[in-house]
Amino acid sequence: KSVVRRNGDAASESYSSDTTGSTYNDGDNYNNGNVYVQLTLLDPFQQRGVLGARYGNTNFGGMADYARQYLNTDDPVPSTNAPLDKCVCYDVTKLRPEEIFGHDWPLVYYARSGNDNLGIVPVEERKDVGSVIYAEK
Repeated sequence: KSVVRRNGDAASESYSSDTTGSTYNDGDNYNNGNVYVQLTLLDPFQQRGVLGARYGNTNFGGMADYARQYLNTDDPVPSTNAPLDKCVCYDVTKLRPEEIFGHDWPLVYYARSGNDNLGIVPVEERKDVGSVIYAEK
């Protein structure tokens, strides 16, 4: 987790691979206007128990000011292969080297991407929530 100060306000980014990060609560409210929250999900497990098959799609990203998902779709891990409606989704499946297991790939991709993808996304560079960007070789 990193905190960046902009104009006296705090900005925070949360990183997670398998998460229920959408349930963050800072006490009495989710965002009092002084904190900017950006959530980055790395091939998140989206199911909650047997009956919660749509839990991730319903909840992940909903309480963040901006949410990104890095996705791989060719692995056998259940409930990790669909874009989330409340996030900007980057599908990095086609860039995966054969020697890296599919579910691990979004984390490896993100870690290797350096300053191109890390940190808070400036407002002018944000993509539309619900959009899917397919990375190509």
